[in-house]
Amino acid sequence: MLGRPAPFARCIRCISPAFYPALYHQLPPRPLRMGGKVSSPVPSAHYPSTSRPFSGNSGNKIYPVPSQGQDPCSYTAGRFLHQDELQRNARHVQFSFSTLCEVAIGLCQGASRVTSYEKKEGGYNRVFVLACDNGERLVARIPTRVAGAPRLTTNSEVATIAYLQSKTSLPLPKVLAWNDDPSNPVGAEYIIQAHVDGVLLHEQWPQMDGLQHMQCTKHLSLKIPEMTSLNFPAYGNIYFSDAPIEAALKVPLQDDDRFCIGPYCSPLFWHRGAGEPELYGEPSENRGPWKTLDDYVSGLIDTALSRIPKQPDNHLPYRGSVEEHIRLVNICRETMHKLVQSSRIQEAGTPTLIHADYNKRNIFVSADDPTVITMIIDWQLTCVEPAFIYAHMTPDFAALPDC
Repeated sequence: MLGRPAPFARCIRCISPAFYPALYHQLPPRPLRMGGKVSSPVPSAHYPSTSRPFSGNSGNKIYPVPSQGQDPCSYTAGRFLHQDELQRNARHVQFSFSTLCEVAIGLCQGASRVTSYEKKEGGYNRVFVLACDNGERLVARIPTRVAGAPRLTTNSEVATIAYLQSKTSLPLPKVLAWNDDPSNPVGAEYIIQAHVDGVLLHEQWPQMDGLQHMQCTKHLSLKIPEMTSLNFPAYGNIYFSDAPIEAALKVPLQDDDRFCIGPYCSPLFWHRGAGEPELYGEPSENRGPWKTLDDYVSGLIDTALSRIPKQPDNHLPYRGSVEEHIRLVNICRETMHKLVQSSRIQEAGTPTLIHADYNKRNIFVSADDPTVITMIIDWQLTCVEPAFIYAHMTPDFAALPDC
């Protein structure tokens, strides 16, 4: 996947109106630059009509959020062995945690305050499990700067979930509110979801017997065709049709005009990793969407070229020269363009959607029966790829045990 490169691409990629006006207001225009052009932004505090974007607290008094001795804005899960300060700074997100809690309280009928919260750090997100005084729990997720394209990563994740909810029976997260414009009152992009019932499969797996492993693997495998049977007109990420992307970079989905395929939002295509803007400079503008395999290959090669750093002053000979890397990438371009002309590769390159990280840590199961799947989470960076990209992928629940 884009956030987790597959072998074929690794050689290339390595290199609504608001109900609470005090918190939800019409956002001022904030154009987003895409492909060298400026797009027209749209209000993004929305979700399919079956869900409410934000509900007020019905006038109840809102109490302060209890301090738990940790900064909600800072990365606090540990230290990095390499470039620690740079890595932690890249994951710092300045926002109003109290306002985020107010949004969450407004989603819980009868709640007046957040009584406690649990903070978790992920690879790309900061997650808060919020406990309200009415007994409900919600999950709020804030993407960090390394997550991918600003605005687009959040829009795509919510749109992907909404699209799959309309087309499949997959157990998907229930999104209660979201906003992809950091100028909102919270001060950052966010997604608020209902708390997931069940326990992580990763935690249950060691206690399960062989038969349970087999049954669970079977149930999870049978869910894959619901995704792979969907048809897409291009390679890229799924977005809402009114996403802040210029019209020329939207490929409408014919079976549902609420959605479109747009550019890849992976951090690899946007140089969003810690220190990458300084190392690589401006990213390639060729980020999709792509309607053909030939265009797909061109996009990956262009991205590879954009990720060759300038010659450093302390260059080490074994790393090769910039010129040598450029020459090798161009050889790769010629080779890949010839390969994708093969009818066999064309047939195996159908635009296909599969979860970006289909593993035990993103799967919840029943606490009473671990073979019953209750939720599949973390759809961030899930995108439409050529089918053969997934051929090498073996989910950890289906992998052979280490001997």
